[in-house]
Amino acid sequence: MRACLLVVIASMFCLSLFSAQAQQQKPSAQPTAATPSLQAEERRFLMDYLKRTRQMMHDAVRDVSPEQWTFKPKPFRWSVAECAEHIILTERWLMSEFAAKFGKGDEPAYIFHWRKIKPKPSDFSIIPLEDRRRIDLVILNDILDRSLVDTSIPSNPPPEATMAPTGKYKTPEEMLKAFDKQRDDTWRIIETLKVDWRQHYIYPGNSSFLFDGYQYLLRIPGHTERHLMQLWEVKRDANYPKIGGSK
Repeated sequence: MRACLLVVIASMFCLSLFSAQAQQQKPSAQPTAATPSLQAEERRFLMDYLKRTRQMMHDAVRDVSPEQWTFKPKPFRWSVAECAEHIILTERWLMSEFAAKFGKGDEPAYIFHWRKIKPKPSDFSIIPLEDRRRIDLVILNDILDRSLVDTSIPSNPPPEATMAPTGKYKTPEEMLKAFDKQRDDTWRIIETLKVDWRQHYIYPGNSSFLFDGYQYLLRIPGHTERHLMQLWEVKRDANYPKIGGSK
């Protein structure tokens, strides 16, 4: 866990400084031809993170047997299959919402819509552009930190917020086919959306500040890595079936 965070932090600190134009606080609805949607180093980091977590998924389910695929350490905990399905369900929903709503107007995109009352932009702070890189790290650290997760008891998040798996994928190969298709779709959305993602915002699910588009997109591979950690917790369980059926 700590090594993973160090890799993220080291990579993020390699980002180039924002240009003077990017540091202006006035939002620009339409970027000029000279203003990319993301700074080059930010885009490189995001795309590399998407690639790395794709490979991590493939590595995590390689040679998993049918018995291992559905094994649950406790009745209320997810299996390897369910952890993987949750990753796909969540990415599909988050990216379809992002493509449909982000940067369509001046108001922040309302994506985390399970909130009972639609929040107002004035209810949240906007982080100055010069501080965004620090907040990027805070967001990733929060996503990747599973130290407060108590796996000995059931958790009860709102059903609409969990993207609960249903056992859809019967084999790792079937799951990987769906995962790769979704990751390709995610890649395509990022490549084709042409707005300044640091200057448009999203209502957060549980934060006091508005996410910008880049911070939201960082959550996609970050969420994948978080639940791959959960998947590996299942594989490390003392009762996880061994290949051949022996314990």
